[in-house]
Amino acid sequence: MRKIKILHVGMSSNLGGIEKYLINVYRNIDHTQFQLDYLAFKGEKICFLDELLEKSNIYYTTSRKKNYVKYLNDLKRFFKSSNYDYIHFHLMEFSCFERIIYAKKYTKSKIILHSHIANHKISSIKTKLLSEIGELKIRKKDVYLKVACSKNAGEYMFKKFKHKTFDVLNNGINVDEFKFSEIDRLMIRKKLKIEDKFVVGNVGRLVEQKNHKFLLEIFKEILEIKSNSVLLLIGKGKLKEKLMEKANNLNIQDNIVYVENTDKINEYMSAMDVFVFPSLFEGLGIVLIEAQSSGLKCFISDTLPEEVNVSEYVFRISLNEPAGLWAQNIMKEDTCIDNRIKLNAKIKNSDFDIIKSVKKLEKYYKEKIGDRIIE
Repeated sequence: MRKIKILHVGMSSNLGGIEKYLINVYRNIDHTQFQLDYLAFKGEKICFLDELLEKSNIYYTTSRKKNYVKYLNDLKRFFKSSNYDYIHFHLMEFSCFERIIYAKKYTKSKIILHSHIANHKISSIKTKLLSEIGELKIRKKDVYLKVACSKNAGEYMFKKFKHKTFDVLNNGINVDEFKFSEIDRLMIRKKLKIEDKFVVGNVGRLVEQKNHKFLLEIFKEILEIKSNSVLLLIGKGKLKEKLMEKANNLNIQDNIVYVENTDKINEYMSAMDVFVFPSLFEGLGIVLIEAQSSGLKCFISDTLPEEVNVSEYVFRISLNEPAGLWAQNIMKEDTCIDNRIKLNAKIKNSDFDIIKSVKKLEKYYKEKIGDRIIE
Protein backbone atom coordinates (compact mmCIF):
# COMPACT_ATOMS: atom_id res chain seq x y z
CA MET A 1 0.00 0.00 0.00
CA ARG A 2 1.27 3.46 -0.92
CA LYS A 3 2.27 5.73 1.93
CA ILE A 4 0.24 8.89 2.54
CA LYS A 5 2.68 11.77 2.11
CA ILE A 6 2.45 14.83 4.37
CA LEU A 7 4.55 17.98 4.34
CA HIS A 8 4.54 19.78 7.70
CA VAL A 9 5.19 23.52 7.74
CA GLY A 10 5.82 25.03 11.16
CA MET A 11 8.81 23.29 12.73
CA SER A 12 11.31 26.00 13.72
CA SER A 13 14.49 26.42 15.74
CA ASN A 14 12.55 27.78 18.73
CA LEU A 15 11.28 24.97 20.95
CA GLY A 16 7.63 25.68 21.67
CA GLY A 17 4.24 24.00 21.66
CA ILE A 18 4.13 23.42 17.89
CA GLU A 19 7.61 21.89 17.85
CA LYS A 20 6.72 19.59 20.76
CA TYR A 21 3.52 18.55 19.01
CA LEU A 22 5.30 17.80 15.74
CA ILE A 23 8.05 15.70 17.32
CA ASN A 24 5.50 13.75 19.35
CA VAL A 25 3.60 12.99 16.14
CA TYR A 26 6.84 11.98 14.40
CA ARG A 27 7.83 9.63 17.21
CA ASN A 28 4.50 7.85 17.37
CA ILE A 29 3.02 7.79 13.87
CA ASP A 30 3.14 4.61 11.77
CA HIS A 31 5.99 5.38 9.37
CA THR A 32 5.09 2.35 7.24
CA GLN A 33 1.83 4.13 6.32
CA PHE A 34 2.81 7.80 6.47
CA GLN A 35 5.76 9.78 5.09
CA LEU A 36 6.35 12.97 7.05
CA ASP A 37 8.56 15.72 5.56
CA TYR A 38 9.22 19.29 6.71
CA LEU A 39 9.73 22.74 5.16
CA ALA A 40 12.04 25.25 6.83
CA PHE A 41 14.19 28.31 6.12
CA LYS A 42 17.79 28.08 4.92
CA GLY A 43 20.30 28.71 7.69
CA GLU A 44 17.87 27.62 10.40
CA LYS A 45 18.62 24.49 12.42
CA ILE A 46 15.15 23.32 13.29
CA CYS A 47 14.42 21.51 16.54
CA PHE A 48 15.12 17.76 16.57
CA LEU A 49 16.85 17.98 13.16
CA ASP A 50 19.08 14.93 13.56
CA GLU A 51 16.20 12.77 14.73
CA LEU A 52 13.89 13.94 11.94
CA LEU A 53 16.50 13.17 9.29
CA GLU A 54 16.37 9.48 10.22
CA LYS A 55 13.00 9.04 8.49
CA SER A 56 12.08 12.39 6.91
CA ASN A 57 13.24 14.86 4.29
CA ILE A 58 13.84 18.48 5.26
CA TYR A 59 13.43 21.05 2.48
CA TYR A 60 14.55 24.67 2.65
CA THR A 61 13.62 27.99 1.10
CA THR A 62 15.39 31.31 1.42
CA SER A 63 14.30 33.23 4.49
CA ARG A 64 11.63 35.78 3.76
CA LYS A 65 13.55 38.37 5.79
CA LYS A 66 16.82 37.91 3.89
CA ASN A 67 15.58 38.07 0.30
CA TYR A 68 11.85 38.34 -0.37
CA VAL A 69 12.03 37.84 -4.14
CA LYS A 70 14.23 34.75 -3.79
CA TYR A 71 11.93 33.49 -1.05
CA LEU A 72 8.95 33.63 -3.43
CA ASN A 73 10.94 32.02 -6.26
CA ASP A 74 12.05 29.22 -3.94
CA LEU A 75 8.46 28.60 -2.84
CA LYS A 76 7.20 28.50 -6.42
CA ARG A 77 9.98 26.14 -7.52
CA PHE A 78 9.50 23.85 -4.54
CA PHE A 79 5.72 23.56 -4.67
CA LYS A 80 5.64 23.08 -8.47
CA SER A 81 7.91 20.06 -8.05
CA SER A 82 6.31 18.66 -4.87
CA ASN A 83 3.90 15.75 -4.72
CA TYR A 84 2.14 15.51 -1.35
CA ASP A 85 -1.28 14.29 -0.35
CA TYR A 86 -1.37 16.93 2.36
CA ILE A 87 0.48 20.13 3.13
CA HIS A 88 -0.15 20.69 6.83
CA PHE A 89 0.39 24.27 8.04
CA HIS A 90 0.80 24.84 11.78
CA LEU A 91 -0.26 28.41 12.58
CA MET A 92 -0.20 31.06 15.27
CA GLU A 93 -1.34 33.75 12.79
CA PHE A 94 -1.30 34.39 9.02
CA SER A 95 1.69 36.72 8.61
CA CYS A 96 3.69 34.15 6.59
CA PHE A 97 0.78 33.73 4.17
CA GLU A 98 2.78 33.34 0.95
CA ARG A 99 3.54 29.68 1.67
CA ILE A 100 -0.17 28.89 1.92
CA ILE A 101 -1.05 30.91 -1.20
CA TYR A 102 1.70 29.27 -3.26
CA ALA A 103 0.89 25.78 -1.98
CA LYS A 104 -2.72 26.23 -3.10
CA LYS A 105 -1.72 27.73 -6.45
CA TYR A 106 1.03 25.34 -7.49
CA THR A 107 0.03 21.97 -5.99
CA LYS A 108 -2.87 19.55 -6.03
CA SER A 109 -2.32 18.74 -2.38
CA LYS A 110 -5.04 19.06 0.22
CA ILE A 111 -4.07 21.96 2.45
CA ILE A 112 -4.64 21.75 6.19
CA LEU A 113 -4.71 24.93 8.29
CA HIS A 114 -4.00 23.97 11.91
CA SER A 115 -4.69 26.57 14.59
CA HIS A 116 -2.47 26.40 17.67
CA ILE A 117 -3.58 29.67 19.29
CA ALA A 118 -6.63 31.46 20.69
CA ASN A 119 -7.24 35.16 21.47
CA HIS A 120 -3.80 36.06 20.15
CA LYS A 121 -2.79 39.69 20.67
CA ILE A 122 0.04 40.37 18.22
CA SER A 123 2.43 42.91 19.72
CA SER A 124 4.31 43.81 16.52
CA ILE A 125 2.46 46.28 14.28
CA LYS A 126 4.23 44.88 11.21
CA THR A 127 3.31 41.28 12.04
CA LYS A 128 -0.28 42.27 12.79
CA LEU A 129 -0.61 44.09 9.45
CA LEU A 130 0.92 41.17 7.53
CA SER A 131 -1.36 38.73 9.33
CA GLU A 132 -4.46 40.75 8.44
CA ILE A 133 -3.37 40.97 4.79
CA GLY A 134 -2.57 37.26 4.79
CA GLU A 135 -5.93 36.28 6.24
CA LEU A 136 -7.78 38.35 3.64
CA LYS A 137 -5.84 36.71 0.79
CA ILE A 138 -6.25 33.21 2.19
CA ARG A 139 -9.99 33.63 2.83
CA LYS A 140 -10.68 34.68 -0.78
CA LYS A 141 -10.83 31.04 -1.85
CA ASP A 142 -11.71 29.01 1.20
CA VAL A 143 -10.83 25.51 -0.03
CA TYR A 144 -8.90 24.38 3.05
CA LEU A 145 -9.30 21.64 5.59
CA LYS A 146 -9.23 23.14 9.09
CA VAL A 147 -8.18 21.69 12.41
CA ALA A 148 -7.38 23.17 15.82
CA CYS A 149 -5.80 22.10 19.08
CA SER A 150 -8.92 23.21 20.98
CA LYS A 151 -12.43 24.50 20.37
CA ASN A 152 -11.31 28.02 21.35
CA ALA A 153 -8.36 27.90 18.93
CA GLY A 154 -10.56 26.90 16.01
CA GLU A 155 -13.26 29.47 16.70
CA TYR A 156 -10.64 32.20 17.06
CA MET A 157 -8.65 31.50 13.89
CA PHE A 158 -11.46 30.56 11.50
CA LYS A 159 -14.28 32.89 12.61
CA LYS A 160 -14.06 35.03 9.44
CA PHE A 161 -13.79 32.16 6.95
CA LYS A 162 -16.66 31.17 4.69
CA HIS A 163 -16.42 27.58 5.88
CA LYS A 164 -16.10 27.83 9.67
CA THR A 165 -16.22 24.13 10.47
CA PHE A 166 -13.08 22.52 11.84
CA ASP A 167 -11.96 19.36 13.61
CA VAL A 168 -10.28 19.34 17.01
CA LEU A 169 -7.09 17.27 17.16
CA ASN A 170 -5.71 17.03 20.68
CA ASN A 171 -2.04 17.81 21.22
CA GLY A 172 -0.91 14.52 22.71
CA ILE A 173 2.04 13.91 25.00
CA ASN A 174 3.94 10.88 26.22
CA VAL A 175 2.15 10.67 29.56
CA ASP A 176 4.46 7.95 30.91
CA GLU A 177 7.46 10.21 30.34
CA PHE A 178 6.03 12.79 32.76
CA LYS A 179 5.24 10.38 35.57
CA PHE A 180 6.52 11.75 38.88
CA SER A 181 9.97 10.45 39.78
CA GLU A 182 11.48 10.78 43.26
CA ILE A 183 14.91 10.09 41.74
CA ASP A 184 14.56 12.94 39.23
CA ARG A 185 13.22 15.20 41.97
CA LEU A 186 16.25 14.69 44.18
CA MET A 187 18.68 14.90 41.24
CA ILE A 188 17.35 18.21 39.86
CA ARG A 189 16.99 19.79 43.28
CA LYS A 190 20.58 18.87 44.11
CA LYS A 191 21.77 20.16 40.73
CA LEU A 192 20.02 23.52 41.25
CA LYS A 193 20.92 23.65 44.97
CA ILE A 194 17.27 23.94 46.02
CA GLU A 195 16.99 20.73 48.07
CA ASP A 196 15.11 22.33 50.97
CA LYS A 197 13.00 24.81 48.96
CA PHE A 198 9.33 25.10 48.09
CA VAL A 199 9.51 25.20 44.28
CA VAL A 200 7.03 27.21 42.25
CA GLY A 201 7.36 26.17 38.59
CA ASN A 202 6.58 27.68 35.21
CA VAL A 203 7.49 26.53 31.68
CA GLY A 204 7.15 28.81 28.69
CA ARG A 205 8.83 31.26 26.35
CA LEU A 206 9.71 34.54 28.01
CA VAL A 207 7.26 36.61 25.96
CA GLU A 208 4.31 38.89 26.75
CA GLN A 209 1.74 36.16 26.12
CA LYS A 210 2.98 34.11 29.07
CA ASN A 211 2.50 37.02 31.51
CA HIS A 212 5.70 36.46 33.50
CA LYS A 213 5.61 39.99 34.89
CA PHE A 214 2.46 39.16 36.79
CA LEU A 215 3.96 35.81 37.77
CA LEU A 216 6.82 37.66 39.48
CA GLU A 217 4.30 39.70 41.45
CA ILE A 218 2.48 36.52 42.49
CA PHE A 219 5.77 34.95 43.56
CA LYS A 220 6.69 37.96 45.68
CA GLU A 221 3.44 37.43 47.58
CA ILE A 222 4.20 33.71 47.92
CA LEU A 223 7.55 34.62 49.49
CA GLU A 224 5.71 36.66 52.09
CA ILE A 225 3.84 33.48 53.06
CA LYS A 226 6.67 30.96 52.65
CA SER A 227 10.13 32.53 52.79
CA ASN A 228 12.04 29.43 51.60
CA SER A 229 10.33 29.46 48.20
CA VAL A 230 12.05 29.62 44.81
CA LEU A 231 10.61 30.34 41.38
CA LEU A 232 11.86 27.94 38.71
CA LEU A 233 11.45 29.53 35.25
CA ILE A 234 12.11 27.19 32.30
CA GLY A 235 12.31 28.86 28.92
CA LYS A 236 14.06 31.60 27.01
CA GLY A 237 12.92 34.70 25.20
CA LYS A 238 13.40 38.36 24.48
CA LEU A 239 11.91 39.49 27.81
CA LYS A 240 14.49 37.82 30.03
CA GLU A 241 16.46 40.99 30.77
CA LYS A 242 13.29 42.96 31.56
CA LEU A 243 12.10 40.19 33.85
CA MET A 244 15.43 40.13 35.65
CA GLU A 245 15.19 43.89 36.09
CA LYS A 246 11.66 43.60 37.50
CA ALA A 247 12.81 40.83 39.85
CA ASN A 248 15.54 43.16 41.13
CA ASN A 249 13.00 45.92 41.70
CA LEU A 250 10.81 43.50 43.65
CA ASN A 251 13.88 42.30 45.57
CA ILE A 252 13.19 38.65 44.72
CA GLN A 253 16.11 38.07 42.32
CA ASP A 254 17.93 35.72 44.71
CA ASN A 255 14.91 33.41 44.81
CA ILE A 256 14.59 32.85 41.06
CA VAL A 257 16.25 30.05 39.10
CA TYR A 258 16.37 30.45 35.30
CA VAL A 259 16.74 27.40 33.06
CA GLU A 260 16.83 27.87 29.30
CA ASN A 261 15.19 25.38 26.95
CA THR A 262 15.80 21.78 28.00
CA ASP A 263 14.58 18.46 26.61
CA LYS A 264 14.23 17.18 30.19
CA ILE A 265 11.10 19.13 31.17
CA ASN A 266 9.72 15.99 32.81
CA GLU A 267 12.65 15.81 35.24
CA TYR A 268 12.29 19.46 36.20
CA MET A 269 8.56 19.04 36.77
CA SER A 270 9.24 16.27 39.27
CA ALA A 271 11.36 18.80 41.18
CA MET A 272 8.50 21.32 41.38
CA ASP A 273 5.90 21.55 44.15
CA VAL A 274 3.29 23.59 42.30
CA PHE A 275 2.78 24.92 38.75
CA VAL A 276 1.64 28.52 38.18
CA PHE A 277 0.60 29.60 34.68
CA PRO A 278 -1.09 33.05 34.45
CA SER A 279 -0.86 33.13 30.64
CA LEU A 280 -2.90 35.78 28.79
CA PHE A 281 -4.05 33.33 26.11
CA GLU A 282 -3.24 29.86 24.75
CA GLY A 283 -4.46 27.69 21.92
CA LEU A 284 -4.46 24.90 24.45
CA GLY A 285 -1.48 25.04 26.80
CA ILE A 286 -0.01 21.55 26.38
CA VAL A 287 2.48 22.24 29.16
CA LEU A 288 -0.48 22.09 31.55
CA ILE A 289 -1.22 18.53 30.43
CA GLU A 290 2.44 17.72 31.09
CA ALA A 291 2.25 19.30 34.53
CA GLN A 292 -0.87 17.34 35.44
CA SER A 293 0.80 14.16 34.18
CA SER A 294 3.54 14.91 36.72
CA GLY A 295 0.88 15.21 39.41
CA LEU A 296 1.32 18.95 39.90
CA LYS A 297 -1.48 21.21 41.02
CA CYS A 298 -1.86 23.90 38.38
CA PHE A 299 -3.01 27.46 39.05
CA ILE A 300 -3.97 29.08 35.77
CA SER A 301 -5.75 32.12 34.33
CA ASP A 302 -9.47 31.56 33.77
CA THR A 303 -9.26 32.55 30.09
CA LEU A 304 -7.49 29.34 29.05
CA PRO A 305 -9.37 26.57 27.17
CA GLU A 306 -11.53 24.25 29.26
CA GLU A 307 -9.89 21.25 27.55
CA VAL A 308 -6.82 21.59 29.81
CA ASN A 309 -8.93 20.58 32.83
CA VAL A 310 -8.10 16.89 32.58
CA SER A 311 -8.03 16.47 36.35
CA GLU A 312 -9.25 18.07 39.55
CA TYR A 313 -5.75 19.54 39.96
CA VAL A 314 -6.46 22.61 37.82
CA PHE A 315 -7.48 25.79 39.65
CA ARG A 316 -8.65 28.80 37.65
CA ILE A 317 -8.18 32.36 38.89
CA SER A 318 -9.11 35.59 37.12
CA LEU A 319 -6.29 37.82 35.94
CA ASN A 320 -8.34 40.68 37.36
CA GLU A 321 -7.62 39.37 40.84
CA PRO A 322 -4.59 40.82 42.65
CA ALA A 323 -1.34 38.90 42.97
CA GLY A 324 -1.93 38.50 46.70
CA LEU A 325 -5.15 36.57 46.14
CA TRP A 326 -3.38 34.28 43.66
CA ALA A 327 -0.69 33.60 46.26
CA GLN A 328 -3.26 32.88 48.98
CA ASN A 329 -5.09 30.39 46.76
CA ILE A 330 -1.86 28.69 45.75
CA MET A 331 -0.57 28.33 49.28
CA LYS A 332 -3.80 27.13 50.85
CA GLU A 333 -3.81 24.00 48.67
CA ASP A 334 -2.08 20.88 49.96
CA THR A 335 0.96 20.12 47.75
CA CYS A 336 1.71 16.69 49.23
CA ILE A 337 3.50 14.53 46.63
CA ASP A 338 1.99 11.21 47.74
CA ASN A 339 -0.79 11.37 45.12
CA ARG A 340 1.32 12.50 42.17
CA ILE A 341 1.80 9.08 40.58
CA LYS A 342 -1.93 8.26 40.84
CA LEU A 343 -2.84 11.32 38.79
CA ASN A 344 -0.62 10.17 35.91
CA ALA A 345 -2.90 7.17 35.31
CA LYS A 346 -5.89 9.48 34.95
CA ILE A 347 -4.17 11.55 32.25
CA LYS A 348 -3.10 8.31 30.54
CA ASN A 349 -6.78 7.46 30.02
CA SER A 350 -7.55 10.85 28.45
CA ASP A 351 -7.47 11.90 24.79
CA PHE A 352 -4.17 13.68 25.47
CA ASP A 353 -2.22 10.45 25.62
CA ILE A 354 0.08 10.55 22.58
CA ILE A 355 -0.93 7.09 21.32
CA LYS A 356 -4.61 8.05 21.22
CA SER A 357 -3.83 11.48 19.81
CA VAL A 358 -1.73 10.16 16.92
CA LYS A 359 -4.25 7.41 16.13
CA LYS A 360 -6.87 10.14 15.76
CA LEU A 361 -4.56 12.08 13.43
CA GLU A 362 -3.84 8.98 11.35
CA LYS A 363 -7.58 8.37 11.03
CA TYR A 364 -8.07 11.99 9.97
CA TYR A 365 -5.44 11.72 7.23
CA LYS A 366 -6.99 8.49 5.92
CA GLU A 367 -10.58 9.74 5.99
CA LYS A 368 -9.94 13.17 4.46
CA ILE A 369 -7.86 11.86 1.57
CA GLY A 370 -10.93 11.83 -0.67
CA ASP A 371 -12.55 15.00 0.62
CA ARG A 372 -12.87 17.98 -1.65
CA ILE A 373 -14.01 21.36 -0.38
CA ILE A 374 -16.20 23.22 -2.86
CA GLU A 375 -15.95 27.00 -2.93
